[in-house]
Amino acid sequence: MTACDYDAELNRLVAWWPTPKSREYPSSNVEVLFLALDDVPFGFDLRGSTKWSHDPDDWQWWYDDDYLGPHFVSQIMQLALERAEFYDDTKPQKQLRIKYAASNSWEVVEMFFSLGYFGLLVRELIRNTDNARILGQCSSRWFVIGHPDAVYGIIMGKLTRSRWQTFHG
Repeated sequence: MTACDYDAELNRLVAWWPTPKSREYPSSNVEVLFLALDDVPFGFDLRGSTKWSHDPDDWQWWYDDDYLGPHFVSQIMQLALERAEFYDDTKPQKQLRIKYAASNSWEVVEMFFSLGYFGLLVRELIRNTDNARILGQCSSRWFVIGHPDAVYGIIMGKLTRSRWQTFHG
């Protein structure tokens, strides 16, 4: 259970997050930071783009990575995926009632829990970190989280010098 310590994971993320003086920090023309979840979402790559359209229906910018930052690995997600796989191995496969529904608990953790968990973790990072550390020379930055290989994601919101603005789209 100590490996599932959310506060410790948040502290690891804060320590991992690139600082304005590091060479891994995104340049000031990167206006959207994208938390690109792994295929099997044990973690994510911090990526970014200077060409974001601000249109939730236009994801072309997704492939224009002007910034390729560091990789974060979550101990909690590793345990959640392992536990889901163990649970699924003990249960017989059931017939799906809905065509695109997740077929087992591992798929639920992979597709949905990962978005929520990493989104919450990064939101807490933003809430508990000085905006200047995240923004550097920028006046604002958007945050998006998603699965790049499946081309879907969630626009989380925009951080400005004065506040966080949750996206309502």
